[in-house]
Amino acid sequence: MSRTTPRNGRRLIPLLAAAMFVVAACGAGASPSPSSESPSAAATSAAASPSSSVATSATPLPSGVAFDLPPAETTDLTIGLSNNLAANQFVDVLAQEMGIFEKYGLNVKVVSFEGDGKLVQALVAGQLQGGEGSGGPVISAAVTDTPLQVVTVNATSLPYDLLGAKDIKTAADLKGKQVAISSFGSTAHAVVLAALDQLGLQASDVTLQQVGSESTRIAAVLAGSVAAAPVTTINSQKAIDQGLNALVDLTQHPVLYDTAGLNVRKDWAAKNPNTILRLIAALTEAQKVVFTDPDLATQKYMEFTQLDHDTSAAAIAACADGSACNKGFTFSADNLVLPKQVTLTVNPAVKDVDPASVIDTSYLQKLKDLGFNAAIAYP
Repeated sequence: MSRTTPRNGRRLIPLLAAAMFVVAACGAGASPSPSSESPSAAATSAAASPSSSVATSATPLPSGVAFDLPPAETTDLTIGLSNNLAANQFVDVLAQEMGIFEKYGLNVKVVSFEGDGKLVQALVAGQLQGGEGSGGPVISAAVTDTPLQVVTVNATSLPYDLLGAKDIKTAADLKGKQVAISSFGSTAHAVVLAALDQLGLQASDVTLQQVGSESTRIAAVLAGSVAAAPVTTINSQKAIDQGLNALVDLTQHPVLYDTAGLNVRKDWAAKNPNTILRLIAALTEAQKVVFTDPDLATQKYMEFTQLDHDTSAAAIAACADGSACNKGFTFSADNLVLPKQVTLTVNPAVKDVDPASVIDTSYLQKLKDLGFNAAIAYP
C-alpha cells in the first residue's frame, strides 16, 4: 500500500482513555543504555571535566549584526535525544554538525537514547544537561525530588502511524497481540493508546512491549517479533513498501500534545539561565537552516539517520511546512494538559500538578525581546 505524506483532512480525536505508566526512573540514577553512541560514557566524561564558567561573549551573527547574549554560566553540555529518527529533534544534531553551538560559546555533545525512559534516567541522574523528550515524564517528575522543566517544544502533535505486520490489517487482527513502544510513559506509548482508541480497542486488548528506539521498533515488526509499532509518519512509507500495514494515521486525528521538546532539571536551570538562553538561541538558528536551506538540512539529516534521500527530504519538508515540527519552539501549558490527564489515570499523585508549573517560556520570550529573532532574520 502506498500513500503520500504529509496528509490533510484532520479532525480531533477523543481524549485518550487508557493510561500511561509513570516513568519509574524519575527518581533513579541508573545508567542508560544508549542506542548508538554511549551517552552514559559521554556524560561521565563530561561530568569528569568540571563545567567551565568562562564569560563568553556572543560571536557576530551571520547577518553581520553584533548581538550580545549574557555570558554562559556553564559551557560544557551533553544533550540527549529520545528518538534519533525524529526530524523534530534533528535541530540539535544540525547545530552540532554546523558548529552553531560553538558560535554561541557552548561545547555541546548530542547523544541518542532508546526512548524517553532512558533519556529521563540520564537527565535526572545528572548525566545530561538537557534532553529532547516528551511532556509526560516531566509531569511525572513534578512529584519527585528532581523536577524537570520544559523550555522549548519542537512538536505539538503526534505525527505518527501505527504500523501492523504483514498479516495484521484490522483491529481484530491486532487484538491479543504484542505492540512495541519505546518505554512506558513515552511519546510512543501515547501514540499507541491514541491509535488503539481509533481502532476501538483498549490498552488491555494488547500487550505492550518496551522495545526502544523507532528504528528498533520497525525492525521488530518486520522480523515478526511484535504485531505492530508506532512510527513517525515521515518514516512510515518505507516500512509500508516492505509490506507493513498502516492501521492508524494520527495526522488524520491530531491532538495538542508536547511530543518533543528540550527538558532540563529545574535545579540546573536555576543555576544556568544564560546557558539555556544561548542553547535555545543556537537551536533557533539551526531550525532556521531547515527553513532557508532545506537541501543542506536534508543532506545532514540523511548522514545522521542513514535514511535514503527521498525519506530524508520528506522529513525536512515536513518540518518546514509545520506538520512535523513546531516553528520557533513556542508553546504554552496547554501542550501539557493531555500528558497530565493520561498520566493521572495511573499516578494519582500528579492530580495537583499544574501544567504551568513545569514549563518556562521566558527564554523564548527574552530572545524575542532582545531582538534576537530579528537579528538572525528568523523566517
